[in-house]
Amino acid sequence: MRDLFGERTLALLGLNNLLVYSKLYGAFAILYFSEVTGTYTGGMIVYAAIRLSVVVFEVPTGVMSDLIGRVRTLQIGTLAMFVAILCYALAGSMVLLLAGAVLEGAARALFSGNNSALLFETLKARGQVGRFHHYFGYLETLSHIGMGIGALVGGVLADMSLRIVVVASLLPAFAALLLVLPLRESAQRIRSEGSSLRLHMDAWRAVLSDRRLRLFTLAQAVATGFDEAVWNFRSAYLASVWPVWAVGLLNALDHIGAMAGSYLSGPVIDRFRHSAVLQWYQWIDFVSYAVAVGLRTAWSPLIMVAPSFLYSVCETAREQLVQDHFSDQQRATMGSILSVAKNIGYAFASLLIGIVADHVSVGAALLVGSTVPLFVLPLYRAYFR
Repeated sequence: MRDLFGERTLALLGLNNLLVYSKLYGAFAILYFSEVTGTYTGGMIVYAAIRLSVVVFEVPTGVMSDLIGRVRTLQIGTLAMFVAILCYALAGSMVLLLAGAVLEGAARALFSGNNSALLFETLKARGQVGRFHHYFGYLETLSHIGMGIGALVGGVLADMSLRIVVVASLLPAFAALLLVLPLRESAQRIRSEGSSLRLHMDAWRAVLSDRRLRLFTLAQAVATGFDEAVWNFRSAYLASVWPVWAVGLLNALDHIGAMAGSYLSGPVIDRFRHSAVLQWYQWIDFVSYAVAVGLRTAWSPLIMVAPSFLYSVCETAREQLVQDHFSDQQRATMGSILSVAKNIGYAFASLLIGIVADHVSVGAALLVGSTVPLFVLPLYRAYFR
């Protein structure tokens, strides 16, 4: 950790992750969205809108990051996230929820390729590109600390009102905004040359011409899309087994496991390699949900959090693999193109899960969502062949 915080840019990026992800409402978002809209499908539509907004903004914001700089892009994204949470807090119907979803999607698009590119370029200037997965894991650790703290505090407030939880989430978001506003662009940034259209077209050609990257992108669209949709919907099931306040505690435990996975992801990947980590995670995640839903006891929520350690290791492995394919001048743009595929997969998964939950059951929705990612295993094997 000393090397990480020895660089001011990395330190502020880490603190920004901590605050931005300290969303007190995160563990209860599906419950709040469903309360406002009246159905699980309505709640998941908000999630789908977030991701479709990411799709719309992803490539333009990636190009913008390459052109105007990583720090300015980070500042704009942090402001958009604050306004998005404000819209959620004021929402009395679907209208403001969707407005907040569009803004959150824009913020995520601004962060997605940009923050990884900022990390990579900072490490490159220090001659430490080979340790990207270690430093990425450290930054992800701070994100999970933020989410864990948010879940615990949110759980305390949830018994009072879910809306109070959302309103309180404005505090860390505002603190994150104050933190990044004074930040200035590093002189080490690799600047892109040429028009936005040319950058866009060059990035698309680079992705489409790489067979292994195409395989990995398709696998990411399905696996990550369904994994994240299931995780966001999971609280609807947990609230039917445990009291609402305990949902926050469980999510805090989940983030502790994920935090440990992020922190140790570097040595774990070095020891077992990327291919094993990716495939182990998909099987363990499926088994945990199948057993938890099948048993439906007070132990079910604890079973569901079992894969949290490996999830973070898996995410770090995925990020390292795609970074290895990017050119320096188009790093954020190409990362944004890949994110488009993942968010389209998420939008489809969230709608499917919401519909199954309303028409069959919440448990059936979780089983469907955790089964689909198994179909990407042949794609992983083809990628590593």
